[in-house]
Amino acid sequence: MHRHGYKGRKFGRETDQRRALIKGLATSLVMEEKIETTLPKAKELTRYIEKLITKAKRGDLAFSVPQWRHIHQQAAEQTGVFSRHRRRG
Repeated sequence: MHRHGYKGRKFGRETDQRRALIKGLATSLVMEEKIETTLPKAKELTRYIEKLITKAKRGDLAFSVPQWRHIHQQAAEQTGVFSRHRRRG
């Protein structure tokens, strides 16, 4: 079987476990701004986080609020990632 067209990594987990893993890593990254994890998990997390940051840079509330639902509310309240990237960009 060829590898073309397959996106994402499975990490030997089921779908809901993978989603929870990425969500937890994203929350930790947003809150701590630095995490320690394996290279494949970091690469997968990069794809996820960069999409969120790109949408945050647009500055539209319509784009930022639904995207924040994927990351825990606690992380959203503690850090001003979306507002911080708006000011930097």
